[in-house]
Amino acid sequence: MSKKGYHKKVVQEFSNDVLITLTAKKSAPYKIWYPVMSADGKRQKKSQYAKSLEKAVKLAETRVESIEASGLAHVKPLSKDEASAIDHFKKKNPDTSLSETVREFSSKKEKIRANLFAEEAVEQFVKWWSVQREVGSGSKQYQKAFVNRVQRFAKSFEGHKMSSLSEEEVEDWKNGLTDEKTGKLLSCKARNEYLSTIKKLFTFCRLNTIEKLENLLKENPPKEFYSVSNVEKILDVFRPKKYENKPMHPCYPSVVLSIFAGLRQSEAIVLDWSVLNKAMASKVEKKTFVITESKTDPRQVLMNETLLKWLEIVPEEERIGEVFKTKAKNKQRKQDAFSEQFRNALKGVVRVAKNGLRHSCATYLVAKHNDYQFVADQMGNSVAMQRQHYVTPLTYEEAMEFWNLTPYSEVEALQIELEKERAEKERLAREEQEKEWREQSKKEVEKCIRDTGGIEPLRYAENLSEEDVWEDFYGED
Repeated sequence: MSKKGYHKKVVQEFSNDVLITLTAKKSAPYKIWYPVMSADGKRQKKSQYAKSLEKAVKLAETRVESIEASGLAHVKPLSKDEASAIDHFKKKNPDTSLSETVREFSSKKEKIRANLFAEEAVEQFVKWWSVQREVGSGSKQYQKAFVNRVQRFAKSFEGHKMSSLSEEEVEDWKNGLTDEKTGKLLSCKARNEYLSTIKKLFTFCRLNTIEKLENLLKENPPKEFYSVSNVEKILDVFRPKKYENKPMHPCYPSVVLSIFAGLRQSEAIVLDWSVLNKAMASKVEKKTFVITESKTDPRQVLMNETLLKWLEIVPEEERIGEVFKTKAKNKQRKQDAFSEQFRNALKGVVRVAKNGLRHSCATYLVAKHNDYQFVADQMGNSVAMQRQHYVTPLTYEEAMEFWNLTPYSEVEALQIELEKERAEKERLAREEQEKEWREQSKKEVEKCIRDTGGIEPLRYAENLSEEDVWEDFYGED
């Protein structure tokens, strides 16, 4: 079998003028031929070698899809009118090449993808991705998993235009992903793989709604932190409220440790209460505790007054074992459980920022102390990282708003004050009552001594010393 324009035997033909020929090259005997469009609008032939027929067929099928997706299959030779139109364009725009104009048109066309429905955008994206990526790279398992992720996204957001989807919706979708067979929540790593894939889809659609996820605008973007008002909202969700009979949320101790001590999430959920109890009970002016479960070396962390106040409202019966109570066994599952409960609790309250609690602590520490070495020691990282990420326009006064946060509202503070006054009155009343009792007892003892002729009969009857007898009557001083 032969074909005009090809000197070797044609092994297999495909649509869109793609075919495979046999060559004399021993190391790669198969050659795939396919059409392309040059920058000046001319249709050309290109070729690619393959070691085996199986590989050649795969490459040829990929080229067929590429041509179909690009629209080259529908390109026909230019008519006289079209040729004259191009000449007219070149005369009117001598400084702009035809390829630049085509690229500009393509760019505008890409923006239209933002108004596609999710299922349509995913269909186009899968075609584009399959021909843009390096031919033959990646395992079949990877390719299948990649396509499955975007198709699952399309199924979840079917009927929604891509331009209508917000960053929060995508984030919530990612956080709720479960295994399609078991129904269990996917691991944090697996959910992040989904997010990475969906980022590519949004980039393909040229959407601005998730530009923050890409962080393309700044080389070293500052870490996102919570405003004081948002910190108050977060703490209000998790903290126990004794006077409203509101129990403590399981995440509360870890939240407080992250936001006021700067602990990483992985550190804050496995810390044992025995470490904190010892620091809280210490009589020294500067209380500290040691973090051993750290991604870096063990470090000593200052238990500042703000952190101490917020830990003291944890009910004493809760201050045992790990600070985050969960049935999960290994560290990763504990982190997944915490993240899920944390995000669910804050839905509709504040937007959850990645590592926002820890970053907030570092930001307000820098603004308060203006000492990068001190903050680096507390956070367990470097001075360079502090300077890079936590340089903020916050003033000392703004920082102190954060560090002066109290776990009690005005009403609760008044109730606590009243309770203290009541307790003090009760203590004084008890002391007065005991004093009266002692006086009365003393009179009775003196009468008993007079009536019995002295202390000796009492002492010998009970086989007690004289001191024991008086102590028994009067009690210890």
